[in-house]
Amino acid sequence: MDSHAIRCFQRVFEKKSIHQAAKDLCMTPQGVSRVISALEGEMQTALFIRSRKGMEATPEGRYFYEHTQELTRQLLDLQLGMQALKRKKAGLHIGFSCGVLNILSIHVLKGVMARHPDKSLEWVEDFNEKIVQLIAEDSLSCGFCIGPIRSDAFFLQEIYRTGIEAVVYEGHPFYDRPSIITIEDLKGQPLVGLNEHFSLFHSIVRRCADFGFTPQFVVKTMESRLIYHFCQERVGIGIDVNIHAAPPPLRYVPITEGTPWRIFFVCKKEKRDDSLFQEIIAALTSHLQL
Repeated sequence: MDSHAIRCFQRVFEKKSIHQAAKDLCMTPQGVSRVISALEGEMQTALFIRSRKGMEATPEGRYFYEHTQELTRQLLDLQLGMQALKRKKAGLHIGFSCGVLNILSIHVLKGVMARHPDKSLEWVEDFNEKIVQLIAEDSLSCGFCIGPIRSDAFFLQEIYRTGIEAVVYEGHPFYDRPSIITIEDLKGQPLVGLNEHFSLFHSIVRRCADFGFTPQFVVKTMESRLIYHFCQERVGIGIDVNIHAAPPPLRYVPITEGTPWRIFFVCKKEKRDDSLFQEIIAALTSHLQL
């Protein structure tokens, strides 16, 4: 018995037809029939009753179907796991926290990987906490996260930082500020920003708590572009990192006393001396300094 024979049996059971099963499996009806006959011979029992209505499962056939469902799932998990192990040996799997790719260049990474033709490059973008989790599980080789990450299990190296800024609409009292907005200036102001999935939200909440108040977020979104949309609608002051072009007449005003927005290269501590990782860090750092 092999996995192909089990899949043939399951498809015949579900379709109640050898012809329909053959179409789904891209086989001939004769080929499917031979597989079923061989399986019945191996099990030493009839799995189907053949009639004008099609293929009706016997009690043994129904029992066999129920117990092969879990087996099929296990086989699929096994195949996926083996493929993942194979990819892990041959490739580099990098995670990017949401927003990081606005700063980092995939082309620079591809340039580094071009010098290592024996390795492939795969990458994924997800929320900060998910990327950290995948690195911890060894599902990712390394990642670029908004940090710092508070864990002794990881090696971190900062490669970029910038400030958090207010996005102010024309007509707001802060619009004509010549230079900065303080954290205390945000007290009581309706704010528009990214939601709890993003480190930027928690950063501004913690900083406001240091000054004794809770910021009043009237809009919490998952898309940076909506911050600017709602600011244009004068719903509130936007909170974002100055990595986008604020559409006129909106303007950025730096927030003093705020926690900087920082990107870190992250990997497990035991991998910190990996030569490829060091090459990637050097290439991206050099590119960001241009």
